[in-house]
Amino acid sequence: MVSETSYSFSSTLPIQVLVRAAGGEGDEWKEFDRGPGYFHIPGELEVGVRAKTIDDAILKHLVDEIAGCPVLVS
Repeated sequence: MVSETSYSFSSTLPIQVLVRAAGGEGDEWKEFDRGPGYFHIPGELEVGVRAKTIDDAILKHLVDEIAGCPVLVS
């Protein structure tokens, strides 16, 4: 059964948003979208975010932006 729940978050940064099936392990990640932007994640998926060449201040900004997404695991 597919969940009707979805989760959203946004980022002002050039990130790569990855997803995998909830409870997945290993290298099952697939690209979902790229930012900046607003992202709607279906509830049956987990989220990973990748950012390149960022410093501590930008990392803190990114963490502040995405901290409320309960399906973020990586």
